[in-house]
Amino acid sequence: MKRRLLRFLALFLLSLCFSACTGYRFSPYETVSCPITVSIPYICGDTLGIFTDELIHALAASGKFVYRRDGADVTLTVAIASRPNEKIGYNYDVKGRDNPKRLKNLIGTEGRSSICAQVSVTDTCTGACLVKPQVVTGYADYDYADYRSIKDLSYVNPKGVRQSSIAFSLGQLDTFEGAQADVAFLLYREVARKIVAALLACDL
Repeated sequence: MKRRLLRFLALFLLSLCFSACTGYRFSPYETVSCPITVSIPYICGDTLGIFTDELIHALAASGKFVYRRDGADVTLTVAIASRPNEKIGYNYDVKGRDNPKRLKNLIGTEGRSSICAQVSVTDTCTGACLVKPQVVTGYADYDYADYRSIKDLSYVNPKGVRQSSIAFSLGQLDTFEGAQADVAFLLYREVARKIVAALLACDL
């Protein structure tokens, strides 16, 4: 009888020792937060899918959202309301090689590409509106060469032969249309980050 009692006391003290040495406790209230899955329907005007790709990357980088094509928790609806391009910088055109003369006409050298997007979030299952339509804007400036100005598009080498300068510009000099296409990536990336930042602030 005494042996059984001593054995029981020894096991009880040993269990107390182990429970005191281990500092970790499992709590019934501990929960693991799962990322919210988000689907993005086709964005009208995003013909090449650049805007959609930037939104998917921004969602993944947030750590709280994950893109899912079908069966997502919420649906992120984006509509491009406007996408204007304007000229904001000008230079006087010149004529002549040895003694260049400034002409009266102005040529554009700098532009600004803007975007205005309307964003809303709905519950995919119920269709309930979680985030009312909001407007997110962004812009990006860029330099370009005017195709009507021979000074911007070419130069005279030491041998006196005129050559094209765009071929040697390494992407730093482009036409008005080419510069718009180049800056589109940066513009969509900026607006995508703003949209995800707004979603994080909404605490879905």
